[in-house]
Amino acid sequence: LSLVYGYVFHLAQAAAMIVNPFVAAPAAWEHNRAGFIDWRVFVRCLPTGIVFIIASAILSNYVPDLFLRIVFGLFLLWVFIDSLQKVLGKQVGKESREPCFGWWRYSVVGTVTGCFSGLLGIGGGLATVPLLQKLCGLSLKKAIGTSSAIMVLTTSFGAIAKNLTLHGVGADGQVINGLTALSIAAWLIPTGIVGALLGAQLCHVLPNRTVRVIFLVLVAIGAIKLLIP
Repeated sequence: LSLVYGYVFHLAQAAAMIVNPFVAAPAAWEHNRAGFIDWRVFVRCLPTGIVFIIASAILSNYVPDLFLRIVFGLFLLWVFIDSLQKVLGKQVGKESREPCFGWWRYSVVGTVTGCFSGLLGIGGGLATVPLLQKLCGLSLKKAIGTSSAIMVLTTSFGAIAKNLTLHGVGADGQVINGLTALSIAAWLIPTGIVGALLGAQLCHVLPNRTVRVIFLVLVAIGAIKLLIP
């Protein structure tokens, strides 16, 4: 929204946070039907995820727009490097580890996901998916499915916190409040739902390496546009 339509980052963030749960819910439905959600991991990641997305969404109203863009861009750059290593690695497509259970692992996943989602307005999948693989031992497709389920609840709380506290933030003459963000989100939700359903179905059909390459390209485009004016 910020890159394509020129909305200031805070307004784009608020609108995106409204859209996120509507996109995550149909995706989670499809992933659950295919058996790619680990509900044990889901339950354990929620407490810190909800707490930190609420706190970070409120805090984000007081963080400069440029700083958020740079942080988001650097984060995408890290995700790109991590994903590229997996694409070039020899074990892609052969993930079979058993999930690792330990409350500290889920606390870290929930905390990092909540912070990035709240501060940057993203659904959290970019952070949650690699963390679920590294810390919790989930396969790529289970990490994607479980991440979408976590996002349904965490992003709902984040959207409410962000938009209720958005008033008073403004730049470049744009009116920035929860109602403005809601009007923008209303145009995006229908196509977002369709895209989420299609993406979830393709995730189950395509090989792991193909899913990683698509993910890699999208992350690279986002990082370049954010970091290079």
